Amino acid sequence: MTTHTLTPRPGFERYTIQVGWNPHHTYFATVADFTNNPTTNAEGEPINLQLGLIETILDPSEVLRAVEPYAVIPADLTATLHADRAAHPPRRSLNTPPPPGLPSPAKSGNPAAHPPAGPGLGRTARRRPTASAWFPPIAITGSRLLRAELQAVQRDAGCEFDYAASIPEGRRYATRRPLIIIGTDLVARVRRPLTCRGLVVIASVNPPDTRVWEPTGRVGATYFIVLPTARDWLAHHLLRNLPT
Repeated sequence: MTTHTLTPRPGFERYTIQVGWNPHHTYFATVADFTNNPTTNAEGEPINLQLGLIETILDPSEVLRAVEPYAVIPADLTATLHADRAAHPPRRSLNTPPPPGLPSPAKSGNPAAHPPAGPGLGRTARRRPTASAWFPPIAITGSRLLRAELQAVQRDAGCEFDYAASIPEGRRYATRRPLIIIGTDLVARVRRPLTCRGLVVIASVNPPDTRVWEPTGRVGATYFIVLPTARDWLAHHLLRNLPT
């Protein structure tokens, strides 16, 4: 994933404005005020622009037009975004049909097409995996508030998560999972990227300090979400991309 942080225009200095390419499928754009406190904000509801979370955007000019009222757009940014996509071509998601000539998962006997039942809510998988075993999404957090929000997502999406209270525990079988969610309470403890079969997401219950953005690249995260605001998006992603 590539991310470019833009210089805000006068009057929008409090906003974090970013565009980039997510190799899972789309260009994205974010305009958000991560310092906003609803109880003390006298200026009304802040701007919260999120493009590329659910929809697929393959034209960089679309995200640049969206953020242009709020940020200075460098003259070479369009070319840079095209180069980002060329350097990091789209990855095929779990539900994307295979190229012509290759069997689909349902016909090939791929366990990802018919995953074994995941472990119960809040438990970590203990079974001895086979080479192609599929594991459910995992949330790595010690926050009870974040876990409660994620359990609401589980109900909406009809799936179960594993939970881990530490980064080492969360790395267990990480490459066999379709989604990893890292709470902001533990993100600073990540020293090397986590990888999985799909997305790595940093999640928070409340708008965090902007310093939480700093380790995003080190973690390998694709998105940063705030719950419950992003609950529908996360449930939509699970319904769309998890094996069925």
